[in-house]
Amino acid sequence: KLSKVLDIYEKRLEEAHFLADDEFSLADLSLLPNTYGTDKGNLFTSRENVGRWWDEILSQGSWKKVVYLQKGA
Repeated sequence: KLSKVLDIYEKRLEEAHFLADDEFSLADLSLLPNTYGTDKGNLFTSRENVGRWWDEILSQGSWKKVVYLQKGA
């Protein structure tokens, strides 16, 4: 199921830098908690646009804060 969703994202990300438009938004951030830290990373990085998007989201300060909070710091 995830592969099919990521194929749709791949097409969307050909048209825009992020899912909702060209700016990072909650639409992008909300997807990560259920996928970050799983063994599914290759599904993201094997797609050119999804891989770019994924790397960019992981570098966002807001995502780094989420990871920090999840670690119980």
